Amino acid sequence: LLAAPAIVEALYKNKRTRMSTADRLIELCARNGVHLDGIPSFEAHVEAIQGQLIPEPTDEPLPSDLAFAECIADDDDEDPIDRDPVEGTETLKEKFKPLSFRIREMTSSEKIRLALVGDAAARALLVRDVNKQVAFSAISSPSMGENEAAAIAHSKEVSEDIIRYIGNRKEWTKSYEVKRALVFNPKCPVGVSLRFLTHLRPNDLKALSRSRGVPNPVKTAAKQRLDKKASN
Repeated sequence: LLAAPAIVEALYKNKRTRMSTADRLIELCARNGVHLDGIPSFEAHVEAIQGQLIPEPTDEPLPSDLAFAECIADDDDEDPIDRDPVEGTETLKEKFKPLSFRIREMTSSEKIRLALVGDAAARALLVRDVNKQVAFSAISSPSMGENEAAAIAHSKEVSEDIIRYIGNRKEWTKSYEVKRALVFNPKCPVGVSLRFLTHLRPNDLKALSRSRGVPNPVKTAAKQRLDKKASN
């Protein structure tokens, strides 16, 4: 296996591979100095299992293997979060509460792998995790799509670093919805917001200039652009 990293990567990404097996594969490669370039979260997973007791192989799956398998059994692209467009508050949809509970019970390494092999609903929950490595594993997952990124860009519950990451992904910020969501998010770094003001429509510039939820430099810049457009 050590001579064929691509096989290890394929096993890791295969949803049928037990979680305990995935942990052993990562530990084996790390111990022998083999870096798995095809797994974006490889280093995060290695760090997550430091000091962790890796179980020996067994004929039957462990309870934790079965619990992990349950989380990837469904392929659900629905956003698990309901957002109040006025208050900006977020509520977990009832049908996703069991998934949220199972994720909370997971180890960091399980969350990191779930970010790669799980569905959009799992990624939407993991990107809000307090563990930065877990959150970044979710937002940087190759499966993360533009529509998911747009929904996350609206969120006030994700970290500023996640918002910055979205703002720096050119393939996502081609979308007007992503740009708009970012500039209206109070957690968006001012420098990122200012980059997108030139792309905003007049009605959105007007709303931004009156918003109480964004930094003053962003409001001021939006008003200046409106005034400039009016004078032309």
